[in-house]
Amino acid sequence: MAYNYPVIDLAPFITGGDAKKKEEVIEKLREACSDYGFFVAVNHGIPDQIMDKTMDATIDFFNLDLEEKLNITTPPGAPFAAGYTKEPAKSEHWQMCTPAPTNVFPANPPHFKETTEEMWWKLDEAAVLVQSLLNDCLRLPKGTLAKYNDDRGTDVLMGFHYLPATETDQTAVNAHRDSGLFTFVFGNEVEGLEFLKDGEWIPIDHIPHSLVINVADALQALSNDKMKSPTHRILAQPGISRYAFVYAYLVAEDKWVEPMPELIGQTNESPKFKKFNIKEHMALKHVFKNPPHWNDVVGVHYHAIAPSVGATAVTTN
Repeated sequence: MAYNYPVIDLAPFITGGDAKKKEEVIEKLREACSDYGFFVAVNHGIPDQIMDKTMDATIDFFNLDLEEKLNITTPPGAPFAAGYTKEPAKSEHWQMCTPAPTNVFPANPPHFKETTEEMWWKLDEAAVLVQSLLNDCLRLPKGTLAKYNDDRGTDVLMGFHYLPATETDQTAVNAHRDSGLFTFVFGNEVEGLEFLKDGEWIPIDHIPHSLVINVADALQALSNDKMKSPTHRILAQPGISRYAFVYAYLVAEDKWVEPMPELIGQTNESPKFKKFNIKEHMALKHVFKNPPHWNDVVGVHYHAIAPSVGATAVTTN
């Protein structure tokens, strides 16, 4: 089947491949992150059965009585919010942070904790690989991104149940951009995820056991606009629920973000973004969340340096 967006096979880096095949993958990733800001990864190394088991356990959890689900939450004053949250009329979700005592898990379904923590570590392994590949896409010295983004204490895994569309509202999640380094998404057979490119929404097809991977704001700035953080949304479907997971590979809130000196030094180009703090950037996005039009979605372009005459401006979608 032909797709109108990049679908990239990571097998050469999972099962082994010669240098030529690996370089072909790097070039595809480079083009995808520059032209689209996202790609669909297949043969990414996470076993199918673990993805299926995690999906089944999460659907079973969402099928519990609301009263039981509401008990799965962190106490007031906890350093991170974890557990269950219900969004009226649109969705419900559970979330966990880097495995730690602050996470809370239901007693039912059985083995929920073991299943989701196993999924977490497989996603973490995949994220380490993707970070390394993106590092190579930018032609940075080995380990540059990993050294910069070395705090894994704020990553988040969320399982979502998006409720069916209503007659008055077909949007499950409004248009937005992600704040961290990159994000993984995988879901059941019900579609709904869309990315904005050149003013048109691109719907993502269901490819079993694939990962949709998108660039986030920090990586767009670190790459000096070589990689784009795309605007995306989720549409609810009539008469049927959608279940999906989001794994956000974040940048610590106390980090300052600017085009990487190693990149600027190699290319001799001018920085396109001012230095900004991740926590302040996230606060800005919270203030201006749910804008009236997707062209007004807050992204890293808010920190752009005005281009000189003849220079290329930072794009907004």
